Amino acid sequence: MSGHSDKAMDRFVDRLPAILFVLLTLSVVGLEVSIAFSSITFGLAGASYLFLVIVRKEFRPRTPLNYAVLAYCAVEILSTVFSIDKAASFVNMKRLFLIACVPMTMVAVRSESHMKRILAIVFAVTAALSCFEIVDVLELGPGVMRLGVFQHYMTAGGIKMFILLLMVPFLLDGATPARWRWWILAGFLPILLALILTETRSSWVGLIVGVGLYGLMQSKRVLFGLLLVIGLFIVLAPSHWKSRAFSIFDLHQYSNVERFQKWHAGLRMIPDFPIVGTGDIDLGQIYDKYKDADDPSHGGHLHNNFMMLIVTLGILGFGAVMYLFWKILTAELSAVRRTAGSWFFRDVTLGSLASYAGFHVSGLFEWNFGDHEIAVLLWFTVGLALAAEHLVQQQESVKPQ
Repeated sequence: MSGHSDKAMDRFVDRLPAILFVLLTLSVVGLEVSIAFSSITFGLAGASYLFLVIVRKEFRPRTPLNYAVLAYCAVEILSTVFSIDKAASFVNMKRLFLIACVPMTMVAVRSESHMKRILAIVFAVTAALSCFEIVDVLELGPGVMRLGVFQHYMTAGGIKMFILLLMVPFLLDGATPARWRWWILAGFLPILLALILTETRSSWVGLIVGVGLYGLMQSKRVLFGLLLVIGLFIVLAPSHWKSRAFSIFDLHQYSNVERFQKWHAGLRMIPDFPIVGTGDIDLGQIYDKYKDADDPSHGGHLHNNFMMLIVTLGILGFGAVMYLFWKILTAELSAVRRTAGSWFFRDVTLGSLASYAGFHVSGLFEWNFGDHEIAVLLWFTVGLALAAEHLVQQQESVKPQ
């Protein structure tokens, strides 16, 4: 009887990676529609992964990020202990659980076919939703409403930027099969239009920088093409979009002024909370004390990842997260180098690196590290890059000598 139950348990455990794949896929595509659905499926995926880690040693996380993640967790706990609002900081520590998306992706994506499947699903769902959003927004006419049917338009812009940058290498790589390239192009165009309609300038700039980084690493012709597209946009785009783009450089534009004011307030906060910060909290409760006299806002964040990190986590926390960001960069660069011989895995790692660059550029103007949807995509793309590297190493290990 015991032997029969052991075999049943083994069969269940053997099926868990497939279950994890389904739950992870649902969580990633679900965040584009419902954060509640995404959170539930992510929680179920996390429970499945935790069970795997307990019963099978081979599933225990081994990544180049482990020590950096532990350092980040330690400073989050320390900052919470000394926070000015311990309860709020404790609740916001839930963002740490999202990092589990990295090893979960590495376990769920166990083969090239798995990776192709999850990318195809993510690309197709994003394109389909973008088509729906475009129709919804254009019914009122461009410029009347910013695209954000399922979430805030800034979050929508960040999501679409991430997905577009994952798609770019497949679209531009000469080694990509023609069928792949046409399908990618069919999805790329509506997602790009949807991104434009969000009017999220930080995501526009993030997309440009991500594509530019890909061009620098792979082909200078991409850079000329990027400049051509920007030039055509300036010449042909509706006046409202052009005005929105040029406002990036307008120091007196109202949202730019608001950002400057928030950064000034953040600089005043740092000396009062230098070592471990305020705790991982909404800064609205102290913002009025530090803002400029002519600042009418009461915002809870400072529209900049780095400013938010040093204010909420202090010098110790800022250093720990910068170390984590550095380890992500070196891990993704390593993945790009080690996948150079495979067009598919190379494009996955290059897309992950481009999206990582876009995330940081966008994060100069937004607190996107604190945005649940964007954080999930950040850790998902890191997991994809590490999974691609691992799968290439597996393929090389079974090649005849």
